[in-house]
Amino acid sequence: MGAGNFRKDLHLGQDVEKIVLNYLVKLGCEVDEELNDNNKYDFKVKTPKGDIVSYEIKSDYKITEKYDTGNIYVEHTSRGKSSGINTTQADWFCYYFVHLNQGWFIKMDELREMIKEEYFRSGCAIDGDGSKSYGYLIPRLHPDIKKLFIVKNLLK
Repeated sequence: MGAGNFRKDLHLGQDVEKIVLNYLVKLGCEVDEELNDNNKYDFKVKTPKGDIVSYEIKSDYKITEKYDTGNIYVEHTSRGKSSGINTTQADWFCYYFVHLNQGWFIKMDELREMIKEEYFRSGCAIDGDGSKSYGYLIPRLHPDIKKLFIVKNLLK
């Protein structure tokens, strides 16, 4: 969830993509494809084992220690078309909570399986230009859900 202005949200999203990419580089990954603008994935890295892995990065600037809905929002439709989890071809999904400095990582196949098996409320977000997007509200603080994610502080 961004700032409510498309251009500003785009820049904020790209900043978060760089934070996640830099974190993975610190873990020993090499940049394979940096910050593209397609809907397939946000970037690719080469792992220390030599695997090429793609990532989809989403961010939330609204959650703080004092205000926390407890949810991760996973978009599936935007402007009347499939988007987000329905269109990405990424191997991994990372949701970054900017003010908490938390990256929540999960393999995309596991996220899709979780969504298929569980019932999650659908939420609506109004984008900066007034258009609507729809997504699943995943209760990340529920113990059974949280254990499916790898949670890391990215700025150390």
